[in-house]
Amino acid sequence: MKTKPLLERDRHRIVASLLGIPEPFVRQVATNLKTNDRIAGTRPVASPVTPQSLARLILALCTILPSRAADLERRLGALRRVSGNGASLAEQELENLIAEAAGVAATTVDWWESGDMLVGVDVPSMLVMLKTTDGKSMMRAYHDGKTLPDSMTRFVRLPLTTLRMVALELLETK
Repeated sequence: MKTKPLLERDRHRIVASLLGIPEPFVRQVATNLKTNDRIAGTRPVASPVTPQSLARLILALCTILPSRAADLERRLGALRRVSGNGASLAEQELENLIAEAAGVAATTVDWWESGDMLVGVDVPSMLVMLKTTDGKSMMRAYHDGKTLPDSMTRFVRLPLTTLRMVALELLETK
């Protein structure tokens, strides 16, 4: 059975609702990504959501200012793995997690256990903490190699169960 594609505004509403952030902010961030050719942009029916476009949107939503969303997304996506056994780049890691969450790819993640993704905003970094289906705790760290400052930094926390809900709602699994 073929379902009707979601309109862009519906996608923004779903993302805002599941992540608990204002819909205008999601819309502004998505517009910035489209303007900078980071995600495809067609209206009123949006192009299909891919793990890559959803990963880029999620990383960009960590920004404080929507006008700088694409810059932050590029910096975060280019982070290299410094520990753990995940993908070599942060964007690829998030893409893989999204594909696994939506059932597009085989998964080793126990989505029923609590796991988190922490994204450093001031100092670009990403930490994924999860449990595998065989009960092992895993941690994957991504960093740009620069030293951490001796002051407070901002982090965005995304529970992996929420990531799974977003992926299941938006990813077209045909």
